[in-house]
Amino acid sequence: MVYSIFFRIFAVEMIEIRNIHGQLLHRLDGADSLACVYLDSLDLRGASLAGADLSEAYLGFCDLSGADFRGADLSSARIEGCVVSGTDFSGADLSGADIDSTTDIATDAVTDDETLLPSAHRPAYM
Repeated sequence: MVYSIFFRIFAVEMIEIRNIHGQLLHRLDGADSLACVYLDSLDLRGASLAGADLSEAYLGFCDLSGADFRGADLSSARIEGCVVSGTDFSGADLSGADIDSTTDIATDAVTDDETLLPSAHRPAYM
Protein backbone atom coordinates (compact mmCIF):
# COMPACT_ATOMS: atom_id res chain seq x y z
CA MET A 1 0.00 0.00 0.00
CA VAL A 2 1.31 3.44 -0.94
CA TYR A 3 0.95 6.30 1.54
CA SER A 4 1.09 9.97 0.87
CA ILE A 5 2.94 11.46 3.82
CA PHE A 6 2.04 14.88 5.18
CA PHE A 7 4.08 16.86 7.69
CA ARG A 8 2.56 19.33 10.10
CA ILE A 9 5.07 21.42 12.01
CA PHE A 10 4.00 23.31 15.10
CA ALA A 11 5.72 26.24 16.79
CA VAL A 12 6.31 23.93 19.77
CA GLU A 13 8.65 21.87 17.59
CA MET A 14 6.31 18.92 17.19
CA ILE A 15 5.98 17.16 13.86
CA GLU A 16 3.15 14.81 13.00
CA ILE A 17 3.43 12.47 10.05
CA ARG A 18 0.02 11.41 8.74
CA ASN A 19 -1.12 9.34 5.79
CA ILE A 20 -3.53 10.60 3.15
CA HIS A 21 -6.49 9.66 5.39
CA GLY A 22 -5.19 11.76 8.28
CA GLN A 23 -4.19 8.75 10.39
CA LEU A 24 -1.24 9.56 12.66
CA LEU A 25 1.74 7.42 11.67
CA HIS A 26 4.48 8.98 13.78
CA ARG A 27 5.05 11.99 16.02
CA LEU A 28 8.44 13.65 16.40
CA ASP A 29 9.47 16.20 18.98
CA GLY A 30 12.54 18.42 19.25
CA ALA A 31 14.63 15.52 20.56
CA ASP A 32 14.07 13.40 17.44
CA SER A 33 16.35 13.48 14.44
CA LEU A 34 15.02 14.56 11.07
CA ALA A 35 18.18 13.42 9.28
CA CYS A 36 17.48 12.27 5.72
CA VAL A 37 13.84 13.45 5.88
CA TYR A 38 12.17 14.36 2.57
CA LEU A 39 10.21 17.64 2.73
CA ASP A 40 8.64 18.62 -0.58
CA SER A 41 6.31 21.50 -1.45
CA LEU A 42 5.41 22.33 2.14
CA ASP A 43 4.33 25.57 3.75
CA LEU A 44 6.76 25.88 6.67
CA ARG A 45 6.39 29.65 7.14
CA GLY A 46 7.34 30.56 10.70
CA ALA A 47 8.15 26.94 11.66
CA SER A 48 10.58 26.48 14.53
CA LEU A 49 13.29 23.97 13.67
CA ALA A 50 16.00 25.57 15.79
CA GLY A 51 18.69 23.04 16.69
CA ALA A 52 17.08 20.29 14.59
CA ASP A 53 19.17 17.58 12.94
CA LEU A 54 18.26 17.90 9.26
CA SER A 55 21.54 16.53 7.96
CA GLU A 56 21.21 14.97 4.51
CA ALA A 57 17.56 16.08 4.36
CA TYR A 58 15.80 17.16 1.18
CA LEU A 59 13.91 20.47 1.28
CA GLY A 60 12.34 21.08 -2.09
CA PHE A 61 10.05 23.90 -3.16
CA CYS A 62 9.06 24.73 0.43
CA ASP A 63 8.10 28.15 1.73
CA LEU A 64 10.50 28.67 4.64
CA SER A 65 9.73 32.39 5.06
CA GLY A 66 10.39 33.48 8.62
CA ALA A 67 11.24 29.93 9.75
CA ASP A 68 13.75 29.44 12.56
CA PHE A 69 16.70 27.17 11.74
CA ARG A 70 19.08 28.72 14.32
CA GLY A 71 21.77 26.21 15.22
CA ALA A 72 20.23 23.51 13.00
CA ASP A 73 22.37 20.87 11.32
CA LEU A 74 21.66 21.02 7.59
CA SER A 75 25.02 19.58 6.58
CA SER A 76 24.89 17.73 3.27
CA ALA A 77 21.22 18.67 2.86
CA ARG A 78 19.68 19.36 -0.57
CA ILE A 79 17.79 22.67 -0.66
CA GLU A 80 16.01 23.33 -3.94
CA GLY A 81 13.59 26.07 -5.02
CA CYS A 82 12.77 27.19 -1.47
CA VAL A 83 11.60 30.64 -0.43
CA VAL A 84 13.93 31.76 2.38
CA SER A 85 12.88 35.38 2.89
CA GLY A 86 13.61 36.21 6.53
CA THR A 87 14.50 32.61 7.38
CA ASP A 88 16.94 32.56 10.31
CA PHE A 89 19.97 30.33 9.70
CA SER A 90 22.10 31.96 12.44
CA GLY A 91 24.63 29.43 13.70
CA ALA A 92 23.30 26.72 11.37
CA ASP A 93 25.61 24.21 9.71
CA LEU A 94 24.97 24.09 5.96
CA SER A 95 28.46 22.81 5.14
CA GLY A 96 28.37 20.44 2.22
CA ALA A 97 24.76 21.37 1.48
CA ASP A 98 23.65 21.32 -2.15
CA ILE A 99 21.73 24.59 -2.52
CA ASP A 100 20.34 25.40 -5.96
CA SER A 101 20.77 28.81 -7.55
CA THR A 102 17.13 29.85 -7.00
CA THR A 103 17.50 29.62 -3.20
CA ASP A 104 19.54 32.67 -2.20
CA ILE A 105 20.42 32.19 1.45
CA ALA A 106 23.22 34.76 1.35
CA THR A 107 20.91 37.70 0.57
CA ASP A 108 17.35 36.61 1.42
CA ALA A 109 17.90 34.79 4.73
CA VAL A 110 19.38 35.77 8.09
CA THR A 111 22.90 34.44 8.69
CA ASP A 112 25.72 35.34 11.06
CA ASP A 113 29.43 34.66 11.53
CA GLU A 114 28.59 31.26 13.04
CA THR A 115 26.58 30.10 10.00
CA LEU A 116 28.54 27.54 7.98
CA LEU A 117 27.60 28.00 4.31
CA PRO A 118 28.89 26.20 1.23
CA SER A 119 31.49 28.41 -0.46
CA ALA A 120 29.23 29.21 -3.43
CA HIS A 121 26.65 30.77 -1.10
CA ARG A 122 28.85 32.80 1.20
CA PRO A 123 28.20 36.54 1.13
CA ALA A 124 31.11 38.81 0.23
CA TYR A 125 31.81 39.75 3.87
CA MET A 126 32.48 36.15 4.96
